[in-house]
Amino acid sequence: MFDPSWTKRSWKDIAPTVQSFITSIQTIQQQLDSPLIAPMGRYLRKQLPPFLLLRDFFFEHETDARAIIEDQVKFEEALSAIAHQRYHETGEKVRRAVVRSIIYIFLTKMVLALALEAPVDVLIMKRVDYLPLVINAIFPPLLLFLITAFIAIPGADNTKRLLDRIKLIIYQFTEYQKGQDAFTLAVARKRPLLAGIFSFVYMVGFMISFGLIIFILTNLHFNIASQIIFVFFVALVTLFAYRIRQSAKEYEMIERQGILEPIIDFFFLPILYAGDFLSKEIAKINIFIFIFDFILEAPLKVIFEVIEEWIRFIRTKKEEII
Repeated sequence: MFDPSWTKRSWKDIAPTVQSFITSIQTIQQQLDSPLIAPMGRYLRKQLPPFLLLRDFFFEHETDARAIIEDQVKFEEALSAIAHQRYHETGEKVRRAVVRSIIYIFLTKMVLALALEAPVDVLIMKRVDYLPLVINAIFPPLLLFLITAFIAIPGADNTKRLLDRIKLIIYQFTEYQKGQDAFTLAVARKRPLLAGIFSFVYMVGFMISFGLIIFILTNLHFNIASQIIFVFFVALVTLFAYRIRQSAKEYEMIERQGILEPIIDFFFLPILYAGDFLSKEIAKINIFIFIFDFILEAPLKVIFEVIEEWIRFIRTKKEEII
């Protein structure tokens, strides 16, 4: 965007443009660090689903899009078919992500159990305590499964909302503009007493969440290494599960919230923030990137590719019989 001809430059032309390239990178980073980015991103995500479905429609009907749009019934049928297909793909994508994450976490935990937890047990207790090892290996993937097991894929009600919004955009764009709130950076009302109370309640939730975990682990005779690894993986698993749940909402118009969800959020939000913090900090440490990407993730990618090829092979053989 800053230098459209960058990809067409030869090696001889690169040297004089290095400084401008660095300046462009710095400008981009400054824009990414802007306080407007996060609230603008949240605003745009809420507006995105109908435009994603419209994009898919134009990709699938490049030659006859105008003719279909002019016939409102055909337009609705085409959009409904695409939405149904996207919901199906979202469900498949979520299931793959869950299975891969569970296998990845389980195998990673087994490696760490053998590399760290067992040696610390031998060093401190002169024996290996198998209960913490088993819990540490099984609980994080089980937690991921339980959190993601109840992910709801959008259905007919969501499709109707999408179609209503798209028809408004296509056929009555002026009305659509009037009904939309323009993006504004909301200025929080200054209520220091209320803000202090909320911060205190949040801190209490943080201490209850992690304090309860440490209390239970201590009573189960987890050593310090086992406790650190357990908390580390529970935080990351919570983050993985949250991201998987968010990926299922790509085409969802209105986020659904259960009655108990605010209460659950109160206790899980500190763990989620801890997972987000750990994820960002680990990304800055080269040795961790090497361990997770090269030693752990690369072999798992090969395993997943072999499994997917095997499933594809079996499916092909079944189709040949049919």
